[in-house]
Amino acid sequence: MFLPLDAPQVGGATRADYQGSSDQIAPVADPNVTSDSMRLQLAGALKQSAATTPGYDHDAVEMRWLKALRVDTPEQVFPGTKGQPPAKDPKLVIAEMKEQSAGQRQQADLAAKSQEFILSLMEERRINNATIANLMAQSDEHAANAQSEQSYAQVAMINAQIASAKHENDAINAQIDHLLRAAEIRSRHVVEIKKLEKPKVAA
Repeated sequence: MFLPLDAPQVGGATRADYQGSSDQIAPVADPNVTSDSMRLQLAGALKQSAATTPGYDHDAVEMRWLKALRVDTPEQVFPGTKGQPPAKDPKLVIAEMKEQSAGQRQQADLAAKSQEFILSLMEERRINNATIANLMAQSDEHAANAQSEQSYAQVAMINAQIASAKHENDAINAQIDHLLRAAEIRSRHVVEIKKLEKPKVAA
């Protein structure tokens, strides 16, 4: 759609407006005034560059960004980083996270192996208990029918086997108890570390 050049339009200019002296023609808008959107784009580009390139005054960059956002009293919103501890190097933070993750995997592997060993000890104890019960039944049977020194000797040998199996069970029980206590200590240690690592909420 084309409008006639000589017909005045609302907020527009006609050909006659430009036929006078050039000294009388001047733009209404100030070319030095940057629009809000352009100001935000420039401040955003500066902020992005400061985040990836060393040497910038980050406090000054942040103040420009807040002013571009037209934040009232930006110095109250962002008092600056002076006097605050310096931020950690991102590479160092990543290295610490990897080290922590590796430590957690190692702890999980250790806990899994410990649990597997405890289960194997429990199975060995179960077999020993069944053996002891069987030997005690044999001992009672031989003792009831013992009529010779040979029979009494066989009963004594069975009783020695029972004592040996019970001694082995005592050792297994001690191992299981030690491993369970160690697992409990590790669990408490992990909980305490997580409490220390948990960020404190400002009052």
